[in-house]
Amino acid sequence: MPKKTIMFTDYVFDAIRLVKLTEGKEKTYHRGRFNGEGWTHQYLSFFWEGGDEVACTSHTQARDCDGDLSSATRHTCALGDLRGVQVITVSFAEDGTPIRHDVPGIKRPDWKESSHDQRDSSAEAMGY
Repeated sequence: MPKKTIMFTDYVFDAIRLVKLTEGKEKTYHRGRFNGEGWTHQYLSFFWEGGDEVACTSHTQARDCDGDLSSATRHTCALGDLRGVQVITVSFAEDGTPIRHDVPGIKRPDWKESSHDQRDSSAEAMGY
């Protein structure tokens, strides 16, 4: 029997993308960049087991002048809410005021955070 496929639109880093998931397969995006004092690597993974919800995990690893940092966050979204939130873009007026713009016809998942973990190695070493 062929595996099922779902598609939805979401923000992937700084772009709006069409994400296509096949049942039981993970889709991962990655970017790395210099951050002025070190580096940052970001991973964004989407997964659907074929059930009633989709999972999204974001993981960041970074190093700066203070040491290593990492964080991981897991979100879930019911299949019925994959097109639940209006996609917006933001521009700025000359005075710096943000201006919200709805992107007509494009909606993204209504993600709900299910877990979050953060680690700051320098803070741990200092006893925080």
